[in-house]
Amino acid sequence: MKTLKTIGLAGILSTAVNFGAMAQTSTDIFSITSTHGTEGGELHLNDPMTSGFVFTDKSWAIDNFQGNLRFFRNYTPNSSISLMNSLLIKNNQITVSTPNVGLTNVSALNSNFIISGLGARTNGLGASLGFAIDATKSGSGSAWECGRILVVPGTTNDNSAAGNMYIQTRISNPVGIPGEWQWNKNLVLNSDGAVSINSDKFPTGYMLAVNGKIIAQGVKVSMSEGTQWPDFVFAKNFKLRSLEEVESYIAENSHLPEVPSESEVKENGIDMAEMMKIQMQKIEELTLYMIQLKKENEELNKKVAALLTEQE
Repeated sequence: MKTLKTIGLAGILSTAVNFGAMAQTSTDIFSITSTHGTEGGELHLNDPMTSGFVFTDKSWAIDNFQGNLRFFRNYTPNSSISLMNSLLIKNNQITVSTPNVGLTNVSALNSNFIISGLGARTNGLGASLGFAIDATKSGSGSAWECGRILVVPGTTNDNSAAGNMYIQTRISNPVGIPGEWQWNKNLVLNSDGAVSINSDKFPTGYMLAVNGKIIAQGVKVSMSEGTQWPDFVFAKNFKLRSLEEVESYIAENSHLPEVPSESEVKENGIDMAEMMKIQMQKIEELTLYMIQLKKENEELNKKVAALLTEQE
């Protein structure tokens, strides 16, 4: 190794610039090495093409004591790129290691791994993380992006951090666009915390919107604070409509009292919690009618029994 130049700074720091002899025994083709203790900086370039060359752990390295940037060839320390242990690429894996991020951290950039979309803040344009796999059975290397996470502006307001996140898969030949691969709107989250499935529409006042049918093994509906469950029907001061009043109401409106009409349901849909409450009220009212009818029937039976006794 030939040293071309050495620079010293008052005996505190010295730097040597070296060129290798391109021989198989040379360690570096080119290097800049600080001789200031064990924490000096280094730049090493090895020759990977020289026949018989033995690679060191500094095939291409810029070091600052522990190593700021390293491209390794051998298996010590078994990585291809290492950035102060923050970014490590080895064995077909990528590891990003940074200090923990807190839930309450609201700085402009505070994530461990950031993908930036550059350009003007425009609806529908943003930053994405894609996932591609081979499109062929043979694995010929024809990779297609099959899924992605896309973040676009939630608003076009200036100096705004509001964003909508799309988690998407591709669909072939969607309705109205034959012969094209398009992105589904599988799951969309808006900046207000609402979630939409199979759509990017967010009905006002709702936190979850589903464009399609859902199936579940169980659904639990909680009542809003202040909602009264219809046990008031059994209170002593409850005024139960007479069956004549109910009959008259049905004849005029074609539905039960307190129950929404067909036109209302078509326009506004059904609030499950409210409908369950209404149905329970009608069941409890029906129970009271049955109790009344039973008492009336018992009275009639007594009168019939008395009349039969008189005739004997």
